Amino acid sequence: MRHMQKLGYGPREYAWPIVRQLFSNNFETLDWLRLMDHLLMRQRTADFLNYILIAFIICNKHSLMQVGCFEDLSSFQMTVSNAQLARVLKTATKLYDKHSSSCFMGCFAENIPIRAHQDCYEQFLRYPDHFVRF
Repeated sequence: MRHMQKLGYGPREYAWPIVRQLFSNNFETLDWLRLMDHLLMRQRTADFLNYILIAFIICNKHSLMQVGCFEDLSSFQMTVSNAQLARVLKTATKLYDKHSSSCFMGCFAENIPIRAHQDCYEQFLRYPDHFVRF
């Protein structure tokens, strides 16, 4: 995070685009489906998505340290990650178990930055193939 701060980027620039796309650009199709199963079917609160995001950033630390400009950051956000989903989920679960009782992140809906214009969210930049392939 310090590296991103030195470049002048906050969570809105380096984290929100990943969440907005719901990690669809960051995992292969089967891993993305497993992630959605894990998010939707496990007995955890929606706040677990925050821990997955933090774990994803931790597991991609090396790649994020290579970012030197906004184009590099955009490329990282639109590219399938080298991080294994199992490692991301294991890290997220450890973080959740350790910090969820002492770290209140508010209600999940309060953390979503709603845009002020008619459309609440920006259009997808591109639709991942696995969403439109039948």
